[in-house]
Amino acid sequence: MYENYMFREVASTSAFVQRNLVCETVDTKGRRLNYIPDVGSLVLDRKTEKVDAGYVSSMAQQLVSNAALQFDIFRNNYGSTTLLTVITNALKSMSPTPVRPSGGVYFVPAQFDGNLDALIRFIVSLEKGEAEKVPVMNTLGMKNMVTRKLMDHLRSTLAACENGVENQLKKNDLKAILEDAKIVVSNFKEYESIVTGNLQEIEAYVALIRKRVADALANMAD
Repeated sequence: MYENYMFREVASTSAFVQRNLVCETVDTKGRRLNYIPDVGSLVLDRKTEKVDAGYVSSMAQQLVSNAALQFDIFRNNYGSTTLLTVITNALKSMSPTPVRPSGGVYFVPAQFDGNLDALIRFIVSLEKGEAEKVPVMNTLGMKNMVTRKLMDHLRSTLAACENGVENQLKKNDLKAILEDAKIVVSNFKEYESIVTGNLQEIEAYVALIRKRVADALANMAD
């Protein structure tokens, strides 16, 4: 036999929030043998912001106490997932182009230098946070490198859009890909004075991505 513990919402009002710890006993085939809806409880008083805990066993005490501790931590602090989202969104606002396919290294146009400095200061202020800015020389070789990486980025963006449609991803997953593609297209104007060679191929990819996004969004609306 196995015991599964889960927190379930019992009530949520303007005065309090209650979560109960339930215990489900199942056999080796997953069939339920017993169900206890209240081996533990957590009640948050919204006014005082205090949490009252209750439990009927040592296991329930451990789980309830840990949940109360986690609540107290995340009430006053941001989690790693939230911080990663903030950092990613801040970077996206600077028209970045991936330099390394696996990520972690990006080219950011010079007009975002102040924003980039601020983001780096924020990252290094975090525990174990690391970020570096390496100036790029304004040479033909460097411009060629940026142009190649921009083309790679456009190709991968187009492929992501097409694969998302062909594989019939869930609407939310596909929408996230399309939103990223829209950002990539809008960022192109920041690179028109940087890229080298004939712009026609790059502009063709931008136009194709724009069309794929528009078609996919139209199909999602149907």
